[in-house]
Amino acid sequence: MAQSLALATGLKTDNPNTTFVGNRPSRILMMEKLDAFNLGALLAHFEGRTIYFGFLLGINSFDQEGVQLGKRLAKDVIEKMKAPKKDPLIEHILVW
Repeated sequence: MAQSLALATGLKTDNPNTTFVGNRPSRILMMEKLDAFNLGALLAHFEGRTIYFGFLLGINSFDQEGVQLGKRLAKDVIEKMKAPKKDPLIEHILVW
């Protein structure tokens, strides 16, 4: 709530490093508890928004080169995870 208030009102000071522009949009999503149903509803909400805005902009939101690149990279990561000698970066991420 405080972050939304800060984005809405901003802060003017003599120091430019501590001056924040207000009148910025934000969104607060609140739910009584985070369970499978509510999480699914939240994901469906944002998926619907993605589809809708992609349609308005003439973009196929589910067929983009970035998605394809992510899939190719995921296959490489899975293969590296299966290897007997682990990649140091993958090993670090798995331990973290």
